[in-house]
Amino acid sequence: MKDISILFYDNDVLSLLHDPLFPSGGAAKQIMAWTQGLMKIDVDVKIMGAHTEPGYFNNKPDIIVSYKQDKGIRIVRYIYIRIPGIIKGIIKSRATYIYYGVPGHIAGLLGLISRILRKKYILRISNDYLVDERYKKNKDIFRYYFYTLGFTFADYILCQNKYQYERIRIKYPNKTHLLVNPYSGEIHRNILPFDKRKYISWVGIVQYKKNLPLLLKIAKALPDIRFIIAGNVSSKADTKCKLALDELRQLPNVLFLGFIKCEDVLRLLRESFVLLNTSHYEGFSNTYLEAFSVGTPVFTLPRNDPGGVIKANELGYTYTDENDLTVAFYKLISDPEKYNYLSNNCIKYMKSNHDLIKQSYEFLEIIKQ
Repeated sequence: MKDISILFYDNDVLSLLHDPLFPSGGAAKQIMAWTQGLMKIDVDVKIMGAHTEPGYFNNKPDIIVSYKQDKGIRIVRYIYIRIPGIIKGIIKSRATYIYYGVPGHIAGLLGLISRILRKKYILRISNDYLVDERYKKNKDIFRYYFYTLGFTFADYILCQNKYQYERIRIKYPNKTHLLVNPYSGEIHRNILPFDKRKYISWVGIVQYKKNLPLLLKIAKALPDIRFIIAGNVSSKADTKCKLALDELRQLPNVLFLGFIKCEDVLRLLRESFVLLNTSHYEGFSNTYLEAFSVGTPVFTLPRNDPGGVIKANELGYTYTDENDLTVAFYKLISDPEKYNYLSNNCIKYMKSNHDLIKQSYEFLEIIKQ
Protein backbone atom coordinates (compact mmCIF):
# COMPACT_ATOMS: atom_id res chain seq x y z
CA MET A 1 0.00 0.00 0.00
CA LYS A 2 2.88 2.34 -0.73
CA ASP A 3 0.55 4.27 -3.08
CA ILE A 4 -0.92 5.76 0.12
CA SER A 5 1.29 8.18 2.03
CA ILE A 6 0.08 9.90 5.20
CA LEU A 7 1.74 12.90 6.84
CA PHE A 8 0.85 13.35 10.52
CA TYR A 9 1.26 16.91 11.77
CA ASP A 10 1.85 17.48 15.51
CA ASN A 11 4.52 19.48 17.35
CA ASP A 12 4.13 17.45 20.52
CA VAL A 13 5.01 14.20 18.75
CA LEU A 14 8.41 15.62 17.82
CA SER A 15 8.90 16.75 21.41
CA LEU A 16 7.97 13.27 22.60
CA LEU A 17 10.41 11.65 20.16
CA HIS A 18 13.12 14.02 21.33
CA ASP A 19 12.35 13.48 25.02
CA PRO A 20 10.28 10.42 26.08
CA LEU A 21 9.49 12.23 29.34
CA PHE A 22 7.85 15.16 27.55
CA PRO A 23 4.34 15.61 29.06
CA SER A 24 2.38 15.23 25.84
CA GLY A 25 -1.38 15.04 25.56
CA GLY A 26 -3.48 12.20 24.22
CA ALA A 27 -3.50 13.43 20.60
CA ALA A 28 0.27 13.00 20.30
CA LYS A 29 0.20 9.53 21.82
CA GLN A 30 -2.60 8.59 19.46
CA ILE A 31 -0.51 9.64 16.45
CA MET A 32 2.32 7.48 17.74
CA ALA A 33 -0.10 4.55 17.80
CA TRP A 34 -1.52 5.26 14.33
CA THR A 35 1.95 5.49 12.78
CA GLN A 36 3.03 2.21 14.39
CA GLY A 37 -0.09 0.40 13.21
CA LEU A 38 -0.08 1.79 9.68
CA MET A 39 3.61 1.01 9.17
CA LYS A 40 2.92 -2.58 10.20
CA ILE A 41 0.44 -2.88 7.33
CA ASP A 42 2.90 -1.34 4.87
CA VAL A 43 1.57 2.23 4.66
CA ASP A 44 4.09 5.02 4.06
CA VAL A 45 3.88 7.43 7.02
CA LYS A 46 5.79 10.53 8.00
CA ILE A 47 5.53 12.91 10.95
CA MET A 48 5.94 16.67 10.70
CA GLY A 49 5.98 19.44 13.26
CA ALA A 50 7.96 22.32 14.68
CA HIS A 51 10.78 21.91 17.18
CA THR A 52 13.39 24.01 18.97
CA GLU A 53 16.21 21.62 17.97
CA PRO A 54 15.63 20.67 14.31
CA GLY A 55 19.13 19.25 13.97
CA TYR A 56 18.22 16.37 16.27
CA PHE A 57 16.07 14.88 13.48
CA ASN A 58 18.56 15.25 10.61
CA ASN A 59 19.16 11.49 10.34
CA LYS A 60 15.51 10.53 10.66
CA PRO A 61 14.04 10.38 7.12
CA ASP A 62 10.46 9.89 8.34
CA ILE A 63 10.55 13.08 10.43
CA ILE A 64 10.14 16.53 8.87
CA VAL A 65 10.74 19.68 10.92
CA SER A 66 8.55 22.41 9.44
CA TYR A 67 10.31 25.28 11.22
CA LYS A 68 12.35 26.09 14.31
CA GLN A 69 9.77 26.64 17.02
CA ASP A 70 11.31 29.67 18.75
CA LYS A 71 12.56 31.42 15.61
CA GLY A 72 11.25 34.78 14.38
CA ILE A 73 9.30 37.75 15.67
CA ARG A 74 6.08 36.82 17.47
CA ILE A 75 2.78 37.37 15.61
CA VAL A 76 4.38 38.10 12.21
CA ARG A 77 6.56 34.96 12.15
CA TYR A 78 3.56 32.98 10.91
CA ILE A 79 3.80 34.90 7.65
CA TYR A 80 7.52 34.63 6.86
CA ILE A 81 8.62 31.49 8.77
CA ARG A 82 5.84 29.18 9.84
CA ILE A 83 3.46 29.08 6.87
CA PRO A 84 6.31 28.78 4.31
CA GLY A 85 7.89 26.07 6.49
CA ILE A 86 4.67 24.06 6.63
CA ILE A 87 4.18 24.33 2.85
CA LYS A 88 7.76 23.24 2.13
CA GLY A 89 7.43 20.35 4.57
CA ILE A 90 4.23 19.05 2.98
CA ILE A 91 5.74 19.27 -0.51
CA LYS A 92 8.87 17.47 0.71
CA SER A 93 6.82 14.68 2.27
CA ARG A 94 5.10 13.83 -1.03
CA ALA A 95 2.16 12.71 1.10
CA THR A 96 -1.25 12.04 -0.41
CA TYR A 97 -3.01 12.65 2.92
CA ILE A 98 -2.44 15.21 5.69
CA TYR A 99 -3.62 14.33 9.21
CA TYR A 100 -4.15 16.74 12.08
CA GLY A 101 -5.46 15.61 15.46
CA VAL A 102 -6.27 18.75 17.48
CA PRO A 103 -8.91 20.98 15.85
CA GLY A 104 -8.09 24.64 16.45
CA HIS A 105 -6.90 27.59 14.41
CA ILE A 106 -3.98 25.57 13.01
CA ALA A 107 -6.54 23.09 11.66
CA GLY A 108 -7.91 25.76 9.34
CA LEU A 109 -4.46 26.77 8.17
CA LEU A 110 -3.48 23.17 7.41
CA GLY A 111 -6.79 22.61 5.67
CA LEU A 112 -6.29 25.64 3.43
CA ILE A 113 -2.74 24.59 2.56
CA SER A 114 -3.89 21.02 1.87
CA ARG A 115 -6.58 22.33 -0.50
CA ILE A 116 -4.07 24.52 -2.35
CA LEU A 117 -1.59 21.65 -2.67
CA ARG A 118 -4.38 19.23 -3.63
CA LYS A 119 -3.85 16.89 -0.70
CA LYS A 120 -6.60 14.99 1.09
CA TYR A 121 -7.08 16.42 4.58
CA ILE A 122 -7.96 14.26 7.62
CA LEU A 123 -9.17 16.04 10.75
CA ARG A 124 -9.33 14.02 13.98
CA ILE A 125 -11.55 15.19 16.86
CA SER A 126 -9.57 14.99 20.11
CA ASN A 127 -12.10 16.19 22.68
CA ASP A 128 -15.84 16.53 23.17
CA TYR A 129 -15.74 20.27 23.86
CA LEU A 130 -14.48 20.83 20.31
CA VAL A 131 -17.82 19.81 18.80
CA ASP A 132 -20.24 22.00 20.75
CA GLU A 133 -20.64 25.57 22.02
CA ARG A 134 -17.86 25.38 24.61
CA TYR A 135 -15.02 25.97 22.13
CA LYS A 136 -16.52 29.18 20.76
CA LYS A 137 -16.91 30.67 24.25
CA ASN A 138 -13.18 30.54 24.93
CA LYS A 139 -11.75 31.74 21.61
CA ASP A 140 -11.45 35.07 19.80
CA ILE A 141 -13.12 35.61 16.41
CA PHE A 142 -9.90 35.04 14.44
CA ARG A 143 -9.09 31.69 16.05
CA TYR A 144 -12.68 30.52 15.86
CA TYR A 145 -12.86 31.38 12.15
CA PHE A 146 -9.81 29.27 11.34
CA TYR A 147 -11.13 26.50 13.57
CA THR A 148 -14.31 26.35 11.46
CA LEU A 149 -12.21 26.39 8.28
CA GLY A 150 -10.58 23.17 9.47
CA PHE A 151 -13.95 21.39 9.28
CA THR A 152 -14.83 23.08 5.98
CA PHE A 153 -11.62 21.99 4.24
CA ALA A 154 -11.48 18.51 5.77
CA ASP A 155 -12.11 15.61 3.42
CA TYR A 156 -12.55 13.25 6.37
CA ILE A 157 -13.58 14.07 9.94
CA LEU A 158 -12.75 11.20 12.29
CA CYS A 159 -14.64 11.11 15.60
CA GLN A 160 -13.58 9.18 18.71
CA ASN A 161 -17.02 8.51 20.14
CA LYS A 162 -20.75 8.65 19.41
CA TYR A 163 -21.27 12.07 21.00
CA GLN A 164 -18.72 13.65 18.67
CA TYR A 165 -20.08 11.72 15.69
CA GLU A 166 -23.71 12.68 16.29
CA ARG A 167 -22.82 16.36 16.71
CA ILE A 168 -20.55 16.66 13.67
CA ARG A 169 -22.53 14.63 11.16
CA ILE A 170 -25.47 17.06 11.46
CA LYS A 171 -23.44 19.65 9.54
CA TYR A 172 -20.99 17.39 7.67
CA PRO A 173 -22.88 14.12 7.03
CA ASN A 174 -20.86 12.94 4.03
CA LYS A 175 -17.41 13.17 5.54
CA THR A 176 -17.93 12.34 9.22
CA HIS A 177 -16.83 8.90 10.46
CA LEU A 178 -16.66 7.12 13.79
CA LEU A 179 -13.28 5.51 14.48
CA VAL A 180 -12.26 4.64 18.03
CA ASN A 181 -8.65 5.01 19.17
CA PRO A 182 -6.06 2.32 18.52
CA TYR A 183 -3.97 0.92 21.36
CA SER A 184 -0.33 0.17 20.66
CA GLY A 185 0.54 -1.33 24.04
CA GLU A 186 0.14 -4.86 25.32
CA ILE A 187 -3.30 -6.10 26.31
CA HIS A 188 -2.44 -8.18 29.36
CA ARG A 189 -3.61 -11.75 29.78
CA ASN A 190 -2.46 -12.18 33.37
CA ILE A 191 -4.26 -9.37 35.15
CA LEU A 192 -3.61 -8.67 38.81
CA PRO A 193 -6.29 -10.22 41.05
CA PHE A 194 -8.47 -8.08 43.29
CA ASP A 195 -6.61 -8.91 46.50
CA LYS A 196 -3.37 -7.51 45.06
CA ARG A 197 -4.86 -4.10 44.29
CA LYS A 198 -3.84 -1.28 46.59
CA TYR A 199 -5.24 2.18 45.75
CA ILE A 200 -7.26 4.50 43.51
CA SER A 201 -5.16 6.12 40.81
CA TRP A 202 -5.63 9.42 38.98
CA VAL A 203 -3.49 10.12 35.89
CA GLY A 204 -3.34 13.29 33.79
CA ILE A 205 -1.89 16.72 33.21
CA VAL A 206 -2.92 18.93 36.11
CA GLN A 207 -4.96 21.69 34.47
CA TYR A 208 -8.46 23.20 34.51
CA LYS A 209 -10.21 20.56 32.42
CA LYS A 210 -9.09 17.75 34.77
CA ASN A 211 -11.18 19.21 37.63
CA LEU A 212 -8.88 18.86 40.64
CA PRO A 213 -11.47 20.35 43.04
CA LEU A 214 -13.68 17.28 42.47
CA LEU A 215 -10.71 14.98 43.02
CA LEU A 216 -10.12 16.74 46.33
CA LYS A 217 -13.74 16.17 47.41
CA ILE A 218 -13.49 12.47 46.53
CA ALA A 219 -10.19 11.97 48.36
CA LYS A 220 -11.73 13.57 51.46
CA ALA A 221 -14.84 11.39 51.14
CA LEU A 222 -12.67 8.23 51.18
CA PRO A 223 -10.14 8.96 53.96
CA ASP A 224 -9.29 5.28 54.50
CA ILE A 225 -8.48 4.67 50.82
CA ARG A 226 -5.07 5.49 49.38
CA PHE A 227 -4.96 7.77 46.33
CA ILE A 228 -1.99 8.08 43.98
CA ILE A 229 -1.90 11.05 41.59
CA ALA A 230 0.45 10.98 38.58
CA GLY A 231 0.93 13.90 36.22
CA ASN A 232 2.84 17.11 35.77
CA VAL A 233 1.35 20.51 36.54
CA SER A 234 0.52 22.52 33.43
CA SER A 235 1.71 26.10 33.19
CA LYS A 236 -1.91 26.91 32.24
CA ALA A 237 -3.37 25.41 35.43
CA ASP A 238 -5.96 27.77 36.94
CA THR A 239 -5.95 29.03 40.53
CA LYS A 240 -8.68 26.64 41.77
CA CYS A 241 -6.77 23.73 40.30
CA LYS A 242 -3.50 24.73 41.98
CA LEU A 243 -5.20 25.34 45.34
CA ALA A 244 -6.89 21.93 45.15
CA LEU A 245 -3.56 20.26 44.36
CA ASP A 246 -1.89 22.03 47.30
CA GLU A 247 -4.60 20.71 49.61
CA LEU A 248 -4.43 17.22 48.10
CA ARG A 249 -0.70 17.11 48.83
CA GLN A 250 -1.49 17.68 52.52
CA LEU A 251 -3.97 14.81 52.85
CA PRO A 252 -2.53 11.73 54.59
CA ASN A 253 -4.19 9.33 52.13
CA VAL A 254 -2.84 11.05 48.98
CA LEU A 255 0.53 10.63 47.27
CA PHE A 256 1.43 12.98 44.41
CA LEU A 257 4.07 11.43 42.13
CA GLY A 258 4.29 14.13 39.48
CA PHE A 259 5.14 13.08 35.94
CA ILE A 260 6.14 9.43 35.49
CA LYS A 261 7.23 7.29 32.53
CA CYS A 262 4.71 5.37 30.43
CA GLU A 263 5.84 2.00 31.79
CA ASP A 264 5.43 3.33 35.33
CA VAL A 265 1.90 4.54 34.49
CA LEU A 266 0.97 1.00 33.43
CA ARG A 267 2.47 -0.42 36.61
CA LEU A 268 0.51 2.12 38.63
CA LEU A 269 -2.74 1.29 36.86
CA ARG A 270 -2.16 -2.45 37.15
CA GLU A 271 -2.09 -2.20 40.95
CA SER A 272 -5.10 0.13 41.18
CA PHE A 273 -8.61 -0.77 42.28
CA VAL A 274 -9.87 1.72 39.70
CA LEU A 275 -8.68 4.58 37.53
CA LEU A 276 -10.54 7.70 38.62
CA ASN A 277 -11.46 10.39 36.10
CA THR A 278 -12.83 13.73 37.33
CA SER A 279 -12.62 15.83 34.15
CA HIS A 280 -14.98 18.58 33.09
CA TYR A 281 -14.74 17.09 29.58
CA GLU A 282 -12.89 14.38 27.65
CA GLY A 283 -12.84 12.75 24.23
CA PHE A 284 -11.74 9.14 24.53
CA SER A 285 -8.97 9.33 27.08
CA ASN A 286 -5.88 7.22 26.37
CA THR A 287 -5.62 6.56 30.09
CA TYR A 288 -8.90 4.65 29.82
CA LEU A 289 -7.29 2.32 27.27
CA GLU A 290 -4.19 1.93 29.42
CA ALA A 291 -6.37 1.06 32.41
CA PHE A 292 -8.53 -1.39 30.46
CA SER A 293 -5.42 -3.06 29.03
CA VAL A 294 -4.36 -4.16 32.53
CA GLY A 295 -7.88 -5.05 33.65
CA THR A 296 -8.48 -1.93 35.75
CA PRO A 297 -12.05 -0.53 35.73
CA VAL A 298 -12.67 3.19 35.27
CA PHE A 299 -14.82 5.40 37.50
CA THR A 300 -15.86 8.55 35.63
CA LEU A 301 -18.65 11.08 35.25
CA PRO A 302 -21.42 10.22 32.72
CA ARG A 303 -20.32 13.06 30.42
CA ASN A 304 -16.87 11.47 30.17
CA ASP A 305 -18.10 7.99 29.29
CA PRO A 306 -17.24 8.00 25.54
CA GLY A 307 -20.33 6.93 23.67
CA GLY A 308 -21.53 5.17 26.82
CA VAL A 309 -19.05 2.30 26.38
CA ILE A 310 -18.16 2.06 30.08
CA LYS A 311 -21.76 1.68 31.16
CA ALA A 312 -22.79 -0.51 28.22
CA ASN A 313 -19.85 -2.91 28.50
CA GLU A 314 -19.58 -2.84 32.32
CA LEU A 315 -16.03 -1.49 32.35
CA GLY A 316 -16.40 0.46 35.58
CA TYR A 317 -18.93 2.94 36.95
CA THR A 318 -20.30 6.36 36.02
CA TYR A 319 -20.86 8.39 39.17
CA THR A 320 -22.78 11.64 39.66
CA ASP A 321 -20.84 13.15 42.59
CA GLU A 322 -18.46 12.23 45.41
CA ASN A 323 -21.23 10.72 47.53
CA ASP A 324 -22.47 8.47 44.73
CA LEU A 325 -18.89 7.39 44.01
CA THR A 326 -18.20 6.59 47.66
CA VAL A 327 -21.20 4.25 47.91
CA ALA A 328 -20.38 2.57 44.58
CA PHE A 329 -16.69 2.12 45.38
CA TYR A 330 -17.23 0.53 48.79
CA LYS A 331 -19.86 -1.74 47.28
CA LEU A 332 -17.43 -2.83 44.56
CA ILE A 333 -14.48 -3.61 46.83
CA SER A 334 -16.74 -5.63 49.12
CA ASP A 335 -17.60 -7.90 46.18
CA PRO A 336 -14.41 -9.45 44.68
CA GLU A 337 -16.43 -11.59 42.29
CA LYS A 338 -18.07 -8.49 40.79
CA TYR A 339 -14.70 -6.76 40.64
CA ASN A 340 -13.10 -9.64 38.73
CA TYR A 341 -16.07 -9.64 36.35
CA LEU A 342 -15.51 -5.94 35.51
CA SER A 343 -11.77 -6.53 35.22
CA ASN A 344 -12.22 -9.34 32.71
CA ASN A 345 -14.72 -7.23 30.76
CA CYS A 346 -12.01 -4.60 30.31
CA ILE A 347 -9.68 -7.10 28.63
CA LYS A 348 -12.41 -8.49 26.38
CA TYR A 349 -13.46 -4.99 25.35
CA MET A 350 -9.91 -3.98 24.45
CA LYS A 351 -9.32 -7.04 22.30
CA SER A 352 -12.59 -6.55 20.43
CA ASN A 353 -12.46 -2.78 19.89
CA HIS A 354 -8.98 -1.26 20.12
CA ASP A 355 -6.61 -3.72 18.49
CA LEU A 356 -3.87 -1.71 16.75
CA ILE A 357 -3.87 -3.57 13.43
CA LYS A 358 -7.65 -3.86 13.22
CA GLN A 359 -8.08 -0.12 13.81
CA SER A 360 -5.34 0.71 11.30
CA TYR A 361 -7.18 -1.24 8.60
CA GLU A 362 -10.41 0.57 9.52
CA PHE A 363 -8.56 3.88 9.22
CA LEU A 364 -7.46 2.89 5.70
CA GLU A 365 -10.93 1.77 4.67
CA ILE A 366 -12.35 5.18 5.60
CA ILE A 367 -9.81 7.29 3.72
CA LYS A 368 -9.96 5.06 0.62
CA GLN A 369 -13.69 5.71 0.22
